[in-house]
Amino acid sequence: MRFSLPSRLMLLLSWSVALAGCVTGQIVSGPSIVVEGAWARAADARPAGDSAPSQAQAMSAVYLTLRNDGTASDRLVAVETDVAKAAELHQTQVVDGVARMVPVTNGLTVEPGQRVELAPGGYHIMLMGLRRSLRPGDAFTLTLVFEQSGRLSVEVEVRQ
Repeated sequence: MRFSLPSRLMLLLSWSVALAGCVTGQIVSGPSIVVEGAWARAADARPAGDSAPSQAQAMSAVYLTLRNDGTASDRLVAVETDVAKAAELHQTQVVDGVARMVPVTNGLTVEPGQRVELAPGGYHIMLMGLRRSLRPGDAFTLTLVFEQSGRLSVEVEVRQ
């Protein structure tokens, strides 16, 4: 099969543009989640003098910021870590002057171009049934599971 010179030039130009997009990573379709500033509150898994801590005593919270640099929304649907028996997305709600931590059962959506802050008094990740104490300066891995982006592991710094 023979191509004319203009056809060959067009074909070469098309391949160059496609290759350049792949190499530079400039083509972004779908969500692109970035996690910033992940930290957890220090907590004891076994309070002093207690041989078996209750579920309420062996808890901590994780805070972070989610940013979606992509072109489509995504939803945080689950959280996993080895430092606790359970990790759940919660939201603090004040009802009749009493703050309650309510599980977020439908996930947390992050729209394109949006930043969602998980912070004290708002959305946060509860770590329940700590398997080990979390001391200031420690770090652990937390895996965020997104509907579109899949699993994203982040390093969490423990603070006072």
